[in-house]
Amino acid sequence: MDALQVGAQGFFSLSLCFDLGMVNIAIMKTRMEREFKHSFMIGFGAFFGDLFYLSLALIGVSLFVVPRLQNTARYVEAQAHGGWTSLWLSLTILSAKNAKGTAAAR
Repeated sequence: MDALQVGAQGFFSLSLCFDLGMVNIAIMKTRMEREFKHSFMIGFGAFFGDLFYLSLALIGVSLFVVPRLQNTARYVEAQAHGGWTSLWLSLTILSAKNAKGTAAAR
C-alpha cells in the first residue's frame, strides 16, 4: 500500500469517530451564511461550555470516588464489581441477540 491509500483509510476511519452534532452543523451553516468570526465564536463558546461541563463532572465524580478508594481493598472491590457488571451486561446482550436470531429462524 502506498502512503496515500493508508492516509485515506486512516482519515476515513477517523471521520467515523467524529459525529456531526448540532454545534458542528451550526458552525458550518453559520460559516456558509456569514463570515468566519461568527462561526469561530460559536465554536469557542461550545468549547468552553464543554470544558465547564467536564470540570463539573470530574469534581462530582471525585467527591464520591476518591474518598472511597483510599483503601486498597475498596479499590479492588470496585474493580471487581465493575468487571462483573460488564461481563453480566455483555452476556445479557449476547443472549438477547441469540434469542432474536432463533426467533427469526422459525
